[in-house]
Amino acid sequence: MKKAVFLFFLLVLVVVGGLTFRGKTESTPALVEKKPISVETRLAGSSRETVLNFSYPGLLKSEKETLVKAKTSGQVAWLNFVVGDQVSGGEILAKIDSSGNLSPGENNFLSNQIRQQEFLVKQAKKNYSLAKKKYQEDDSIVNETAKKIAKLQYQAAQATLQNLINDGLLTAPLDGTIVEKMVSVGDTVTMGQTIAKINQLGKTQVQFFIDEDLIGLVKKGDQVEVELGDEKKILAEISLVSSEADLSSKKFKIEADLLAKDVFPLGSVVTIYLKIQKKAEKDGQFYVPLSAVTIGQNESFIFLAENGQAKKKEIKIEKISGETVLIEADLAEQAAIIVEGNKQVQDGMKITDKN
Repeated sequence: MKKAVFLFFLLVLVVVGGLTFRGKTESTPALVEKKPISVETRLAGSSRETVLNFSYPGLLKSEKETLVKAKTSGQVAWLNFVVGDQVSGGEILAKIDSSGNLSPGENNFLSNQIRQQEFLVKQAKKNYSLAKKKYQEDDSIVNETAKKIAKLQYQAAQATLQNLINDGLLTAPLDGTIVEKMVSVGDTVTMGQTIAKINQLGKTQVQFFIDEDLIGLVKKGDQVEVELGDEKKILAEISLVSSEADLSSKKFKIEADLLAKDVFPLGSVVTIYLKIQKKAEKDGQFYVPLSAVTIGQNESFIFLAENGQAKKKEIKIEKISGETVLIEADLAEQAAIIVEGNKQVQDGMKITDKN
């Protein structure tokens, strides 16, 4: 009997112990090793040069163009054109007049100078009529001379008036297309100020402006892409690189000839895509994608791939150009810079290189 009881208690202990051990085993999962982060790298030696991509707004124009400028100072009374209009040589485009509440003169101008000249023309005409009448009554040499002088004075007064009127009425100097309008009705202008730009029919060009630090990297014969409004892209060849900066924007003008023979709407705004091959000028400088750089308040750094691990490397940023950064760092030519996947890694983390 005692033996049976002993065996029963022994069996209970074995069962309870087994359940306890099993519970501990199930409640303590095995440690799972983290999977290495997949990254892409680029050797530092191949990062010494890069292709920089830039985009600029541009304007389609003709290789032949002329400026319509104010021939007198005053106020723009009216304009007879909009951008895109086809105009003919001699067509009146604008009127420049004085401002004020005076009634217009015989030629519909408010200008005091024109109104005064209109009075002088009337006076000269009256004097000429009197001289002719006097000569008819007495055809002496004195009266004949006086008549000739009066006629010349009348003609001179008329010519002066017409010149003043012509100065106020701006005309197109040639056939072409209005591609730029620089003033609006009511604007005050000075003599010599540009009112409009006219392009003649001819080779179509695109004009745009670049920064000073790129001027030495662009040359005649280089090609750019021109994107029109319908997202169609065509090639253009650079024909002019200005040696002087624009006074207002401090940028340099570039002109390129469109290689396609299609007819394009002059004056249209387009997008220019420019690619420039650039090399690092100093030792220890490298071009990397902006996304590969972590920029902080106290430090900027990249990650390198070394022996299957990510290694943090502090760098100095020299210049940011679009999506590319010129950095300065102490890197060996064979150093593998992580250019993709760097946002997912930390210093010392295991990685695997896709390359």
